[in-house]
Amino acid sequence: MKLISILFVKNLLSDSYLHIEDFEKLYEDYYAMLCMIAYEYCRDKKLAEDLVSETFMNLWEKRHSIVIQTSVKNYLIKSTQNTCYNTSGKER
Repeated sequence: MKLISILFVKNLLSDSYLHIEDFEKLYEDYYAMLCMIAYEYCRDKKLAEDLVSETFMNLWEKRHSIVIQTSVKNYLIKSTQNTCYNTSGKER
């Protein structure tokens, strides 16, 4: 999984676009873990899945401007937590 993360970061930070295959692999590798994290915040499986999907949509939309200073895993965890915090007042 670390190799995929390294390749993803290289593509993400390069001048070229993020390859969809890299994004799909990242989604496959981290989706379940991020859903568990989101579930801890909202205690609703469907909402947790929606929040994680929103996290990945934000990543895709901002792929050219994102600066990742930690590991991709840590970035995704923090992004998911932030999405949960930002949504907690609206959805719950």
